[in-house]
Amino acid sequence: MAAPINNDDQGKGTSALKDDSSNENKNIDRSLSFIMGTAGISLLCGFGASMYAARRKDPLTFKKLLPNQNLPDNGTMLATKALAYATVISITSCGVLVYGVFKLFGADNFSEFNAKLREYIPKKESKGRTEFKDLKDLADYLVSESRQEDIRKKKAATKDQS
Repeated sequence: MAAPINNDDQGKGTSALKDDSSNENKNIDRSLSFIMGTAGISLLCGFGASMYAARRKDPLTFKKLLPNQNLPDNGTMLATKALAYATVISITSCGVLVYGVFKLFGADNFSEFNAKLREYIPKKESKGRTEFKDLKDLADYLVSESRQEDIRKKKAATKDQS
């Protein structure tokens, strides 16, 4: 006589797989959010530091700059204002572009977006080594690859001459 099939065990197995994939998606989303947040904060800190340095160098131009005022006489202030406008425009346009591609692909979360991007932009296969234990190992590898390439070119040149 055959043993009865326990449907509860089968359901638990598939739900465990779904839980693992949802946990992986959450980890990817958290990682992506962390990276994007860190990049944004570093961008703001860098811009703030450059503004602070320019302000400390020439404080009078910052006091002169008010909305609805003509172009400032000082070149530093004009450059600072141009940098601020360019930063806002570039960040906004880049964000709109990424959001547009995100919606164009029809992705609901970052992991789907990543998968759909990988369909359109496949990963390039590496022909050489990609892991090195230190910079000396990398330098040795690059030198050896360069020498091998030179040998190949010399062989090709001698074949062409013969």
